[in-house]
Amino acid sequence: MAKNLNEELPMDDATQNVADSFRTQIRGWYGEYKRTLPWRGLRSFYPVWVSEIMCQQTQVATVIPYFERWMETLPDVESLASATEEEVLKLWEGLGYYRRARLLQKGALFIKDNGEPETFVEMLKVPGIGPYTAGAIASIVFDEKVPAVDGNVLRVISRFRAIFEPVDTKVGRSVIEQFVEKTLISETCPGSLNQSIMELGALICRPKVPRCEVCPLKGECLAFLEHVPTDLPIKSKKVKAKKWSPFAVIYRKGDKIALKREEDKNLLSGLWGVPIVEEKPEDVDELVVVRHQFTHRDTYYQVCVSDETAEMDYFSSEELKALPISTAMKKVISAYFSNGDIGDS
Repeated sequence: MAKNLNEELPMDDATQNVADSFRTQIRGWYGEYKRTLPWRGLRSFYPVWVSEIMCQQTQVATVIPYFERWMETLPDVESLASATEEEVLKLWEGLGYYRRARLLQKGALFIKDNGEPETFVEMLKVPGIGPYTAGAIASIVFDEKVPAVDGNVLRVISRFRAIFEPVDTKVGRSVIEQFVEKTLISETCPGSLNQSIMELGALICRPKVPRCEVCPLKGECLAFLEHVPTDLPIKSKKVKAKKWSPFAVIYRKGDKIALKREEDKNLLSGLWGVPIVEEKPEDVDELVVVRHQFTHRDTYYQVCVSDETAEMDYFSSEELKALPISTAMKKVISAYFSNGDIGDS
């Protein structure tokens, strides 16, 4: 079993040979098998920035239509900075983690006042851009020799070097970042190398079922050679999602329902939805239970209907299409409309 890499590897001949082979093999594979993506090959800050933020915690196939629609509507920093929050959230609707959209706009306002960043350090000053995103943009757009370590890279390198430090800890992540930065990244096309490692993680070095038999790195991958690829990466014990069963109250008036815009500074701020309460209101009829899985909360909405008048805005099913509404609330509203309470609406 390989030892943990708790300190920077010395660049001896053996390590240099491993690094050279890694770069040669993975770049050759990337050139032949990389996916065609609408942002791939672009060397401009704005579209690469948008794509990187959208791809965080979201599958690439899901992101593609959102990215294309976003770029058609908000093609540059200026248009994003001048858009309303509701316009931004509507474009983001369905991608989840809405804080990302708000930070994109906050970042655009910062860039409008301070100019477009061109280095890793400058990018870290932009709201919403952390070390990974800064590394990806700086290396892809500006050829800066910096790592871009996301979940895919953590997985690939932890297996390649058989690193048994938990990758979701500061120590484990630092070990991998140092290996990529000090050993793998070269002056030549650092962006393509970062992308090739991420792509290998997405297509070959997959979390549960790695395709080791077709991996270009299998000849020197310590996890493969030691028959432990599915044991890595190591992660700290996950926090079990808490169960929550609130009441989602549908106030109806004819063929319309009442919605309110979330103003509190929470994850769904700026989005529209029905009132959510902990206790069942009086004089309501329960329709159905709708489940939605948030990251740390398993939610079972108990959908209720009331004919009482609420001090909120009322919308028809057609008018709802223009509003930014979270996926969870869409499930609740869809359950109401499909229940047959208001005819064919």
